[in-house]
Amino acid sequence: MVCLLFCWCIFHLIPHSQGTAGVFTVQPTGTVGVAEEESYVFECIFSFSIMNAEGNWTLTDSNSTKVVISNDTTLPDGTVANITLTNTVSTTIYNLSLSNIQRKWNGSSIMCSLDEGGFIVSSSSATILVYWLVELASRTYDKSVTVGDSFSVTFDITDPGNPEVAPTWTYNGTSLVENSRVTITADGLQFSNIEKEDIGTYVATFSNSAGDTTFTVTLSPNSGLPIQATLTMIAMFLAVAMVILA
Repeated sequence: MVCLLFCWCIFHLIPHSQGTAGVFTVQPTGTVGVAEEESYVFECIFSFSIMNAEGNWTLTDSNSTKVVISNDTTLPDGTVANITLTNTVSTTIYNLSLSNIQRKWNGSSIMCSLDEGGFIVSSSSATILVYWLVELASRTYDKSVTVGDSFSVTFDITDPGNPEVAPTWTYNGTSLVENSRVTITADGLQFSNIEKEDIGTYVATFSNSAGDTTFTVTLSPNSGLPIQATLTMIAMFLAVAMVILA
């Protein structure tokens, strides 16, 4: 009788982790965002009120393909999984560390199930949202220009990244202000009858949760600009000389 009373006290007085069925949870829950090739740690927690139980991790991709994860496993895409077990006064915690997470797991479900004697008695899951950068066929565009030139510059997006974003433009380090000669298009810039003040460096920055990708347009004066200025000065000199001689 004393033994039963002691066991009852231990069960009811020691705090238990709250979760599915009151004894089990995966932390965090909901949607978890992580950048591609980064790491994240999930916790599968259950209380000692469930005896002889074992936590098992399962990763299900967006195509409903399930992968049962064991410790120190490298998944086919290069994602690495490591499981650690921690016992506390009132809980058992299975930590799952995913590192080098790849984009194929975007929208996947990570689930920890509680297996007691071969039977799944409880489970809890979270959804993984993987972020990755915008990818461009080329990151730079260089062009020598002459006053009066008109042309367009476009960037070639090979992967829009996740989440998709529109770029912001700067000119020589400050926000680009459009005018009649320089306008922003859906995929680049349009230049029309440019002037000297339009020559410089234009940068498109694609910023999302994974970081920044830039596309740099550098316009430099070709030989026509200094020659044109020199001819103007010569013409002015000759005009002054003719006035003096007259």
